[in-house]
Amino acid sequence: MSKSFITIQDLAKLRVVGDPQISPDGARVIFTVKDSDAEKNKYWTHLWLSDWNRDARQFTFADVNDTSPRWSPDGKQIAFLRTKDKRAQIWRVDADGGEAIPLTDLAEGNLSELAWSPDGAQIAFCFRPTHADWTREAIKQREESGKSNPPRVITRVRYRADGAGFQGEYQHIWVCDARDGRAKQITAGDYDDHSPAWSRDGKTLAFVSNRDAQRERFSQRDDIWLVSARGGKAKKIRAPQGPKRALAFSPDGKWIAYIGHAIDETPWKPRNNRVWIIAKNGGRARCLTAKLDR
Repeated sequence: MSKSFITIQDLAKLRVVGDPQISPDGARVIFTVKDSDAEKNKYWTHLWLSDWNRDARQFTFADVNDTSPRWSPDGKQIAFLRTKDKRAQIWRVDADGGEAIPLTDLAEGNLSELAWSPDGAQIAFCFRPTHADWTREAIKQREESGKSNPPRVITRVRYRADGAGFQGEYQHIWVCDARDGRAKQITAGDYDDHSPAWSRDGKTLAFVSNRDAQRERFSQRDDIWLVSARGGKAKKIRAPQGPKRALAFSPDGKWIAYIGHAIDETPWKPRNNRVWIIAKNGGRARCLTAKLDR
């Protein structure tokens, strides 16, 4: 075969694979595949399933973007995010195939970080609602009436993010019923929360949030917090100052692992992320990968 240069047309043939999730029994893996639709000038993302011993097959279809697949603890269901007509919701589908069904019916906004409860009865997630002035319906009404867009009043240093746009509202932890989709906001306040993780008994959620009084100035002062899965006042676990993510409880529920690094008087110098553990009841955090140069 003769060599040739890459052309614009070749770019539409590229497929991007990501977010592999292994089933609880280790027999299958669900992942995402992003394809180009040259005729419609759009990208579509679907779920694909592989049984290890045979070729992968496409699992979801249609002109939608399906992302963040997560297995239920018993491996019988898969929850995922579906963005359709520029609106995202949590959907659910049987792991053996069938018609996917919508689970939540939240207002317009950004959803992320799905996490099943240990008993499979609930799903925790992050949700940032779109500001009322900038929902698609509000914009449409202004266009139809000939009104101009209102000014954006910026009061935060971090007011915009790549891929998410303007962040007029704060992101918080929510929980929905895995059967009927009824959703409840668990955390609140003028700060962003992320990285929800369930305790082994399903009664508590750990999450990450920077609630420092000077968080606009010190953006990396993340802390780990605990809150009842039913909502209520959150409790802070003191850990080394620095960014944190990917929380996970130990099997006995006594420890919380996370990925991050500690900061000092020069917070912007390059650092490697490490794996840390800290007791659920607080105490001295311990770095497990201090000698790993990765």
